[in-house]
Amino acid sequence: MFDHLPFNSNQLLDALAGGLGGFVKGMSLSLSIRDNGIAIAVGAVCAIYLAPFGDAILDPTLGRFLASEKQASHLGGFIVGIVGLGLVGFIMGVFKSWQSDKGVRP
Repeated sequence: MFDHLPFNSNQLLDALAGGLGGFVKGMSLSLSIRDNGIAIAVGAVCAIYLAPFGDAILDPTLGRFLASEKQASHLGGFIVGIVGLGLVGFIMGVFKSWQSDKGVRP
């Protein structure tokens, strides 16, 4: 079904899980609709590329508690979606701080 897209179906499912993680994070922070949309997009993008890393960390600890391997494989995407928003914010803060120290205007 997704053969013509640049991402495979597992990556798209991870993006969905990451987007939902971004949505949960945005709702917990009471973000505006615009900022919540950004949180969903950031969560999805982070999950596409970082979900395998999240799966590898979570599988030994939480994998045995979940009912199926499919649930375990996309849990990493959801967690990365939640955490990715803070990680991107941190990286952007460091970059802005570096720019202000160098006298560069954004």
